[in-house]
Amino acid sequence: AAARTQMARAAAAAQRYKHQLELAGRIQRELTGRTLPRFGPVTCRALNKPLEYISGDIFEVAPLDADTLGFFVADATGHGLPAALLTTYIRRAMRRHALHDAAGGGAAGVLQTLNRELLEADLTESPFVAAICGTLHVPSLTVELARAGTPYPLVRTALGEIQIVECEGCVLGVLEDEVFTNTRLQLRPGDTLVAHTDGLDALQRDRTMAVAQRSAGGLAGQFGESVVLAEAGGGDEGSSGGGGLTVIDAVAASPALASAWAECLAAQGPEEAIEFARMRFDTMRRLGEADDDLTIVALTIDGE
Repeated sequence: AAARTQMARAAAAAQRYKHQLELAGRIQRELTGRTLPRFGPVTCRALNKPLEYISGDIFEVAPLDADTLGFFVADATGHGLPAALLTTYIRRAMRRHALHDAAGGGAAGVLQTLNRELLEADLTESPFVAAICGTLHVPSLTVELARAGTPYPLVRTALGEIQIVECEGCVLGVLEDEVFTNTRLQLRPGDTLVAHTDGLDALQRDRTMAVAQRSAGGLAGQFGESVVLAEAGGGDEGSSGGGGLTVIDAVAASPALASAWAECLAAQGPEEAIEFARMRFDTMRRLGEADDDLTIVALTIDGE
């Protein structure tokens, strides 16, 4: 009888803990926001799928002023409660260090400050954070962004080409003297800027590893010439350029490029690609094959 009572108490405690995690996940999703803004000609789409009840990924898209849209995506090390707690701090810090504050160095300045604060905090759990943040100036359709360890962002053009935006930066909370740089690129009507966490890479891991061994011609053939390796301008001089990465380097930096998801993005567009990722993630989680949180943010400029 005593053993049964003890088992019943343990089951009740586990149920309470599960309920608390479910509640925490619901609060986290509500804080992230259920709807995304439509900002002039910009349509915002996002997907945030936690591996467990709560996520170590976080994102936000919000107007900064009448002409500027700010965005960030962050991925704390691991997943579950420790990572989720760190995302709460990240959100507050991102908001506190306004992305459009030129005096703070723009997007790169935000990452620089956040990196310093994480190191000063000397955290023992989930100390590393990958992040990308930036601004979209709507009248000119120019983007300024900075990256800290996330997969390279992508641009899907109105013609269905996939371009890699090459911008360097180590994860936050590792190196005290890490320098982050602002990268600028010019969007056009019909283009979509995509930022995502490495949970997307894991959805096609087997295929990605195989494709990474192929030749440049093989990868281009796979996409029907729809892949363009492009390097956006960095620093204050930025203008769109090309040829900054080999195909093997590109796949290593952004494995999702070699996935069926990227084919869907190129052929059908961001809305269908996000739904593809949602379905693939849900299937893998049911099968016990998913192993990371997943976040995708896509900003699309209305076509002419």
